[in-house]
Amino acid sequence: MHFDKDKFASSMGDKWDKKDKMAMEYESKNSNYRTWLQDTSLLPKQGGLYVSSKIDHIRGGFGEDDHIIVMMGYGPDGMAITGQAAVQIQEDKSSYTTDIIQGTNIEQNVANAIKARLKSEYDDSNSGRQNIPNVVKRNLDAITASIVIQ
Repeated sequence: MHFDKDKFASSMGDKWDKKDKMAMEYESKNSNYRTWLQDTSLLPKQGGLYVSSKIDHIRGGFGEDDHIIVMMGYGPDGMAITGQAAVQIQEDKSSYTTDIIQGTNIEQNVANAIKARLKSEYDDSNSGRQNIPNVVKRNLDAITASIVIQ
């Protein structure tokens, strides 16, 4: 079992062409984001695979970038068994981590957990922040599509 970074790039409709080929940058709903190359860890005795990645919400002239860490665990059959995310909003120095999500629809449930924690005052001028749950779901779906069973 392994993570295929090229399948991930294809799933995202992008390529690893930023930051010395360690990141990709893309637009979603008129905001810019950067996904960094994933880290992986094999679990002992063919127990599965753990994949994590950092996502930046590129704020440009609005201030420091916001940061998101996503984590997914897969069983030996390649099925998602756990997911979690941590979000750091730079401007107001807030951060939070979702609970560990298990069960079905893990990718969507992680995104929902983030959405529930975002401040409601992020209006149209902060639409990139309101879009973070969608970007997280897109990344988690692409990670899951990139798990290869050998």
